[in-house]
Amino acid sequence: MFQPQPQRRQWSTGCHACRTMKVKCDEAKPECDRCKRRGKPCPGYRKDSDKIFRSMNTSITIQVTNESQQNLPAAANTTYQHRSRQSSPIYPPLSTDWEQQAIVHFFDNYCYVPSSDEKRYLDFLPELAAKSPSTSCLRYALIATSMVYMANISSVSQLQIRSRRVYGKALQSLGAALQDPIEARTDQTLTAIVLLQKYEVFSGSTKDPWRPHENGLDAILDMRGVEHLNSPIGQSLFRLIQARRQVESLDGKTPQPPISSNSKIDIIRPTPIRAQYFRLLRSVALASGKLQAIISQLSTFSVSAIESNEALENALIVKDQLLSWPASLPFSWRYQTITPPSLSPGDLDRPVYNTKFIIFKDIHQGAMWIGYWCSVIALLRNLLNTFVFLEASDIPHGIPPTHMSKVSLRMSLLSIIDDLCASGPYMLGEIDEWCGLRNGSMGKGIGAFYFLRGLHVANMVEGVELDLVRRKWILDCLMKIGYSKGIRLALRSRKRWIENNQQSWSDILKRTFCEDGT
Repeated sequence: MFQPQPQRRQWSTGCHACRTMKVKCDEAKPECDRCKRRGKPCPGYRKDSDKIFRSMNTSITIQVTNESQQNLPAAANTTYQHRSRQSSPIYPPLSTDWEQQAIVHFFDNYCYVPSSDEKRYLDFLPELAAKSPSTSCLRYALIATSMVYMANISSVSQLQIRSRRVYGKALQSLGAALQDPIEARTDQTLTAIVLLQKYEVFSGSTKDPWRPHENGLDAILDMRGVEHLNSPIGQSLFRLIQARRQVESLDGKTPQPPISSNSKIDIIRPTPIRAQYFRLLRSVALASGKLQAIISQLSTFSVSAIESNEALENALIVKDQLLSWPASLPFSWRYQTITPPSLSPGDLDRPVYNTKFIIFKDIHQGAMWIGYWCSVIALLRNLLNTFVFLEASDIPHGIPPTHMSKVSLRMSLLSIIDDLCASGPYMLGEIDEWCGLRNGSMGKGIGAFYFLRGLHVANMVEGVELDLVRRKWILDCLMKIGYSKGIRLALRSRKRWIENNQQSWSDILKRTFCEDGT
C-alpha cells in the first residue's frame, strides 16, 4: 500500500551571517559575496553533520521519542573505537543507534589518539569507557554528554530530551558510586564527574557550569589522595582539573587550586616550559587576588598606603615577567602570524576585523596561549581598576607615573584581545596549521571549547570599551560557537553582555543594517 513520504522541513544552507539577518546568501566558497562586500569575515556554512541529522526519516524520530526511559541499550561488550581525522570519515554512517553514533562523534571531537610523547585531552576515555559496565555512572555520563552535544549541533529536539533522561540516570548512578568507598576512588567515577561538568557546558543551563558538580569533585579528590597520581589516567585527570581551575582563578576572585609542592606542578605540566607557564599563571592569580583585596578595602577606607603600594609593586613585577615570557620561548613554542588570504591590500583600509591570523602547531599549543592571554587580560584589568580606585582616594602611593598610565594599560588590553581573537579562525577549524582555508566543520570541537574561555574573558572585560567592530566580531563568534559548535554556554555570555549593554547592542544592529544596505 502506498505510504506518503513525510514532508521535510525547509531550511537555509546559507552562511551563518546571512541566515541571522534573514537575507539571501550566494553560498560562495570560502566566503559569500555579501560578507565580502561588507568587509566582514564570513562565519561559514552549516556543518556536514546538519545535513546528515536533518535528513533522518520520521520513523527514526518516532523511535527516539518513544524509547522508554528504562530501556537503555546494553553496550557492555561494545568497543568504542576512536577514529583519527586523517584516516576515516568525519562522521559515522547513519544508523538507528543514536547513542553509539553520538559517542563516536564526541570521541572524534574531544578525544585524541594516545601519544607517547605527551598526554592529550581525554585521550584515555575511549578505552576506559569500553571497560566500564553499561550501567556505570561513567557510561551514563558519557551517553548524556555525547547526546546533548549531538543534539545541539543537529537541532534534533528528541535527542535533547533523551540526553536529559540519561543525565538523570548518571546522577543516580554517581550518587550510588559515592556511597561506596572503593567505587568512589576509581578513575571511572572521577571521569564521570568531569563529563557531567562538560554536559553543563554544552547545555548552557547554568551561569557557572562547574559549580553543580564541584563539591562532588572535591570529595572524590580528597578520597583518592596522592597515591592515585601514580597512574597515567590519574595524572591526566589531575592535570585536566587543576589546569581548568587555575585559569578560572586568574581574575583573583576565584580561590586558587590547592597545590603547594613542585612535584604536583610537574604532574600538571611535565615539561619545563609548561611547568614555568603554570607557575606564571599562579603568580598572576595571586597578584590579582591581592589587587582585588585592595579594591575591596578601599571602599571601606581600611587599607594603608604600605599595603596598596606592596600589592601594586608586586603586580607590576608579575606584569613585566608575564609580558617578557613569550620572548623566552624556543621557536617551536611560539605562534605564527599571517595576513588573512582573503584580504587584499585595499581591504586593510576598511574596518575589517581581524587583519591577521594567529596559527599554532596544534590545538593544545593554542590552548596554552589562550590561557596566557587570559592571564594578561586579568592582570591588566585588575591593575587598571586599582589605579582608578586609588586616584579617587586620598591614599598616597609611590608608583612612578609611567606605570600608572591608564591609556597605556588600555592599549595593552586591546592589543592582547586582538591577539586572542586572531587565533579564533585556527581554533574554530577555519584555517589549518599550514595557513590553508578550510570548512569550519573540519575543526575539532575541543578547539572551540578552549577558545570560548578566552572569548568570554574578552567579552566581559572591564575598564576598556571595545569599539563596535571588535564587539560585533566577538558576539558573532560566540553565536557561532553556541550553535555551529554545539556549546550553548557561549550563548549565555553573549546574552549577558547584550542585556547589560542595550544601547551598544542597538548601535551594533544599526551599523549592521546600514552596511548591509537594508
